[in-house]
Amino acid sequence: MNVTKSNSASDTLAGLDSQLHCFTVARDDRGVVSVSLDVPNRSMNVIDERVLDELTWIVNSLQTDATAKVVVFRSGKASGFLAGADVHEIAGLHDHELLAQTLRRGQDLFDRIEQISAVTVAAIDGPCMGGGLEWALACDHRVISDSPATRLGLPEIRLGLLPAWGGTQRLPQTVGLAAALPLILKGKAVDATRAIRIGLADRMVSAAHFSSKVAQVVAEVLDGKFPQRQRNRSWTTRIAERLAIGRRMILQQARHEIHKQDPEQHYPAALLVVDAIERGLTDRVDGLAAERQHFATLLESPTSRRLMGLFFQRERAKNLKTWAPLPSSDGSPKAADQPADTAEPLPEIRNLVVIGGGVMGAEIAQLAAAKDFHVTVQEIDAAAADAARKRIEGLVKQWAKYQHADEQMLTKIRQQLHVTCDDTALSKADLVIEAVVERESVKRQVFRDVERLIGDDTLLVSNTSSLRVQRMAEVTSHPDRVAGLHFFNPVSRMELVEVVHTHDTDPRVLQRLLQFARSLGKTPVVTADSPGFIVNRVLFPYLGEAVQMTIEGYDAEFIDRPMRSFGMPMGPLELLDHVGIDIAAHVADSLSGVLPDAQAVAERLKEMSEAGELGKKSGQGFYLYKDGKMDRPVVSGQSECFADKEVFCDDGLTPTQRRVLYPMINEAMRCLDEKIVRESWMVDLAVVLGTGFAPFRGGPLQWLDDAGADVVRQNMEILAEQFGSHFEPVPGLLAAAQWKEPLMRMHPSLETL
Repeated sequence: MNVTKSNSASDTLAGLDSQLHCFTVARDDRGVVSVSLDVPNRSMNVIDERVLDELTWIVNSLQTDATAKVVVFRSGKASGFLAGADVHEIAGLHDHELLAQTLRRGQDLFDRIEQISAVTVAAIDGPCMGGGLEWALACDHRVISDSPATRLGLPEIRLGLLPAWGGTQRLPQTVGLAAALPLILKGKAVDATRAIRIGLADRMVSAAHFSSKVAQVVAEVLDGKFPQRQRNRSWTTRIAERLAIGRRMILQQARHEIHKQDPEQHYPAALLVVDAIERGLTDRVDGLAAERQHFATLLESPTSRRLMGLFFQRERAKNLKTWAPLPSSDGSPKAADQPADTAEPLPEIRNLVVIGGGVMGAEIAQLAAAKDFHVTVQEIDAAAADAARKRIEGLVKQWAKYQHADEQMLTKIRQQLHVTCDDTALSKADLVIEAVVERESVKRQVFRDVERLIGDDTLLVSNTSSLRVQRMAEVTSHPDRVAGLHFFNPVSRMELVEVVHTHDTDPRVLQRLLQFARSLGKTPVVTADSPGFIVNRVLFPYLGEAVQMTIEGYDAEFIDRPMRSFGMPMGPLELLDHVGIDIAAHVADSLSGVLPDAQAVAERLKEMSEAGELGKKSGQGFYLYKDGKMDRPVVSGQSECFADKEVFCDDGLTPTQRRVLYPMINEAMRCLDEKIVRESWMVDLAVVLGTGFAPFRGGPLQWLDDAGADVVRQNMEILAEQFGSHFEPVPGLLAAAQWKEPLMRMHPSLETL
């Protein structure tokens, strides 16, 4: 079989090579054309204007090439097929005419791929997301690898948008209406196994032999032996999707679920997705027009702008350069704190020891093993080690079920994990994570004991959620190697890791920990060493004000309901019940030195904890629980709104929302004042990822910008007279009100978001 470059193989593809920078086109003497995408200077392929230009030239040639029998679209990168459209380019499309042209151009291009006379195959090894999947859906067949990295999805709704290059039209046609709706509305990617099950892909092949397996598929296509894809659907679903009344019922149910989950319509994209799909069921042209119209509307919405802002903040947080140089605890750069020399590779972290196999230690260990680290969990005795083994095995099985992992993968993870009650693994550890009980005296003793047994390059970190890391570092002889890694529970699902530096932490230690966090799939945010760091410190005033209102006799649901309406995933008192009143009481005690007016709240939480009212796990907290489900508030208190004694400036909040939210806003500004982080977006990202703070609002400080700092200042001064000094605006908020300038200062391309 002869393989040649396109310019010598066919007149219709001749001359393209000199014009192509992102693609390579080759063909063989059987009429098989291979189109490989490798966008220069990108770790992953994305669709930008240049890619659209070059793909248009290629498709133009293919449409007039009668000798082409099979066209295989593939990636030239090991990182995956396609990450989707370039979000930075999308964010910059403020010209309505240019936006309309871009959307129509993509739709028309994928329509033309669908119309190519040759059989088209998308060969997918690794992620295939957004516009990448819309491209693949326009192909006749999709062949995917069995790699764990292979994920297919349309995540646009997570940016407050909808697929607008035909995704709302082709996905229902490919997998059926019932399967397509949740894929688009939730924006979650599916793995290779599920993609095959629902009919999103035609064949799953070995990632280790991907090229040869794709070649076998091509041979089958040439011989006319490639089977039609099968969709695993119930007979009731098949009947419903065939009948107009059945399709209406499916769409009606989708709208019902959207209204149930988002009654305030904070996320308008969901209903517009359903509308575009519904219009396309009877007329694809109308459905594609709906995609364009709705995308343009959503792109200008505050929700989309805030969600895209968070997307860019994630990108910045994962970039090591964002966090260098490392600020000192008072915010001023130290002489030694220069950016790490990127030419000199940092020592790799491969061997991990976790001290303590409790809930957090077990979850950290399981995740690290799944990410191919060698993990040893060290416990105090044989009984504790046995309990840790059982806990970790349960987590491994849960992970395997969620990831559709096969027995080979399970065996590999188990081989990566060891639980012991001896300390021999410490001498070979690259990183030691302390995850013992949240008591300072215990943690300090662990640090004393461990440091004697570790190597010169071993990093020693604590998973404390609220204690000062410096207190542990000061009992060691090498405090420059000590830092904090605050994971959030559940570790497997919570994206954020707070990376805590003391005034002694070496910048290269920080860089190694940032790399480690990224390798776990986490988004790191660097914070100075202060009680509660960012998330707990900002969250507790919000929770505390809700507790204070219950002390005053207000009904728990009266407090929680408005905060859910604001966009929080659950109310503050329900959240406390889920976290555990005993844990909250401990955090409150740890933060008592930095939070004003918190004594009454701390005492109330302590009383509840001592009375066994621990929240959901004990069946009673601020609510009563039956069979693990919330029943009703423990005490039915006041349910009428407290009277506003003054006229408040319009901030878009109800009185309850204002009273509960403002302490959080004030504390977020205090974190900037005290240089806990350098920039306001760092607070916002941490609070959104760590607490679930309404993402469509962009974070507490983004909300402050939107409401207006001077408006909030005036309202806080009124609240301070009514409810106490913790409502007195901090200096940074007073300054922001005076400047009348937005806090959000990201790089220039984001200033318009």
